[in-house]
Amino acid sequence: MDKFKNSLFMKLIALLMLIIILPGIVSNVIAYRQNYHMMQQQIIDWNESMMGIGMEETIDYIRRIEQAPMNLFENPDVVRILNRKTKFTDVERYMVRKYGKAVSDKAPAIFRIVMYCKNGEVIDGVYANAQRRMEIGEYQYPERSEDIFQVGRDEAGNPIYLIYNMDIQNVPSYDTTVSMRIFADLKELQDVTKTLCGQYKDNVVMVCLGEDGGELIYTSSFFEDADYAEKELLENHYTKGTLDGAKGMFFLKRDFYKGEEVRLIMFVDNHWFTDPAERVVIGAMAVQACLLAVSVVFLFLVFNLFISPVRRMLNNMESVKQKPEFVYKLKSNRKDELGILENQYAEMMTSLDELINKNYRYQLEVTKSRFKMLQAQINPHFLYNMLQYISTTALKNHCQEVSRQLTQLGELFQYTVNTGEDIVTLKKELKHIENYIALQEGRFAGRLHFMLHYPKEADSLLIPKMILQPLVENSIKHGIDKKDGTGTIMISIIEKPDKYQIRVIDNGIGMSREQIQKLKEAYKNYEFTATADHGIGLLNVLQRCSIYYEERFDWEIKSISKVETTVEFIIAKENKEQE
Repeated sequence: MDKFKNSLFMKLIALLMLIIILPGIVSNVIAYRQNYHMMQQQIIDWNESMMGIGMEETIDYIRRIEQAPMNLFENPDVVRILNRKTKFTDVERYMVRKYGKAVSDKAPAIFRIVMYCKNGEVIDGVYANAQRRMEIGEYQYPERSEDIFQVGRDEAGNPIYLIYNMDIQNVPSYDTTVSMRIFADLKELQDVTKTLCGQYKDNVVMVCLGEDGGELIYTSSFFEDADYAEKELLENHYTKGTLDGAKGMFFLKRDFYKGEEVRLIMFVDNHWFTDPAERVVIGAMAVQACLLAVSVVFLFLVFNLFISPVRRMLNNMESVKQKPEFVYKLKSNRKDELGILENQYAEMMTSLDELINKNYRYQLEVTKSRFKMLQAQINPHFLYNMLQYISTTALKNHCQEVSRQLTQLGELFQYTVNTGEDIVTLKKELKHIENYIALQEGRFAGRLHFMLHYPKEADSLLIPKMILQPLVENSIKHGIDKKDGTGTIMISIIEKPDKYQIRVIDNGIGMSREQIQKLKEAYKNYEFTATADHGIGLLNVLQRCSIYYEERFDWEIKSISKVETTVEFIIAKENKEQE
């Protein structure tokens, strides 16, 4: 949000998007709704005509199932046999089955016929389609009832075949010659599905039969739940609803056969209405996106032409806040007001950089003078000679340990107060550290251990004097001295092809993340006064290294509480141009 408030370019982009996108959204919504309703009306009109054709095919299917068994009674021998009241012979049963197979020529959907004869016998096995009967034979057939139509279902309750119950009457006497149960396959109704679905391949067609069309006898796709307003469907012949959670529309066609209502219902998924509308909207959005992209590019070019000098100056101001280097090298060749402003800004930054550097060098000289004045308060030669005299006296009196420590203290003091050199070799600095550690080991009486690892090739590396002792002193004072048990300090120097890595590692109490962060902020903000959060020793070392090595110097602190603290100096090697 702040970036938007502070950027003129972002505000122009937002205004442009508002001008293009808002009207685009309104037009897309209107186009979507119009195309949706147009497609909906088109499907409604198409189904009103096609549902009539589908109903004719459905009625024709039922009619063929009813009329096909009448072929059995065109043969006088079959009629004579079925009118007998005595028991049939095997030959007579065979003859009835033989002529019964002709049923398949009239209605291939019929796969079984069961006859209940006058004499009480049941002839089961007039099979017009034995293979289909074997496929469905594993399901239990429903008991015979007085209903004209019955539906056979599988174990899941889905309809798989239709049973037509009919009585064949003897014309002269109008008594019942035989009662028949005709089993018909529903696969033939797939032609109805093809007629109705057409291009809408995933639509669902349902056929209902019986009183008020209440029993589902066929569905092109099995489903578990259909939810729609039946009253509205009966009045308008279409309504919205869901099928197994999928939204869409239901269409209805009604008719009657033999006093039974036949309903033909089709479900059309909602995506057939939405997909065309979405394609139109997507095309419009693509055009709008291209227009927006071209506009943004044009705006970017214009913005860079007029505003880029101002942004460069703002970025330079921000970088000065983060790292006070008053440099602006770019100068504009433009002759307009923005070019003049940028050139004037570059000259101002150059003058400011010269003024600050001059003042900084002056302050540095003042600090160095004060340091030398402090050193001069003690005559270093007198103190060093006296330490040598006391060491010799101790040696004469067989106090070798005291003599050794006095010698180390003398060397330490001589190195410290020597004002003749500010830059020393790494070898001299490490010798000084060994003397310092030796004295501290005596004070800690076995609680302090020191390790040093470095390649001999690094002996000649030039470093500012007294940059390692403050680190070791901090490790002892703030780390090891405050913990129980023994402590270890290790100085590790690693030479790589492009840099040196100097590490001071201790196993003291460590530093918290907050302490490390405050130390980095103090270094970044040039705060060189001791506070409760940090001392001045490490900051002074960091500043001296930064002044001496400039861009070649970097540093890092890592600490795991009560386990390990590492202070690392990274010094890049000089290339030939720098040398």
